Amino acid sequence: MCPRDHTFKTPMCKKYCEYGYGKRYNRDKFFAKGAYMLPQNEALIQSQIMRKGPVQAAFVVYEDFSSYKSGIYVVSRYLTFYVHPTVPETRCSLQPTL
Repeated sequence: MCPRDHTFKTPMCKKYCEYGYGKRYNRDKFFAKGAYMLPQNEALIQSQIMRKGPVQAAFVVYEDFSSYKSGIYVVSRYLTFYVHPTVPETRCSLQPTL
């Protein structure tokens, strides 16, 4: 569950697996052979997920986003706040409609 105040601490990077995991740290690493971009096309992205697995996305968040409550978000000021990459393992993530 996400904290109500939306403050997230970055966990410490550990170079070992938890006891009982069943794999050694150096045997449980995955690396990408390459990367590519997809257009903003929901059907194509769904197809890629089915064929190749998880996708990663990033988006720009503007300064006024923190005051957003509900409905369709409309930028009122064009001041970039930060870029937030989404990661498949993240439990707390925004689910945008493309």
